[in-house]
Amino acid sequence: MRKTFLALVGVALVACVSVEQGADIVATSTPPSQSDRAVISDYVRNTYTDPYSIRDAEISNAMTIHGKRWLCLYLNAKNSHGEYTGRKIAGVNIVGGNVVGYWRDHADCEKAAGSGLRFHPFPELEKL
Repeated sequence: MRKTFLALVGVALVACVSVEQGADIVATSTPPSQSDRAVISDYVRNTYTDPYSIRDAEISNAMTIHGKRWLCLYLNAKNSHGEYTGRKIAGVNIVGGNVVGYWRDHADCEKAAGSGLRFHPFPELEKL
């Protein structure tokens, strides 16, 4: 299962990453930096329908793939109807201190979460 996940990460996120490279990427992932947390918080604040409703937020360790930082998020937020949608997962790509990609319901992040990718509390999102 782990090899399948790593192969999918390689194909879906950056193409041309071998299973061995994927294992190294996960093994060398590091806790998210304060900069990662701030950049993602700003992005969510400016793009979510109701960013002030976020609860149950977590952020994953950061993976570096071809110079790009990849992180995964878990969070629960209200939609445009004012209803909580349930805890969802998202993938975030950060380059040069900016979010350059954000994918809700990111399947590779879901697989990573099930394969041992470490998550940390993300209270900054809950305090927007």
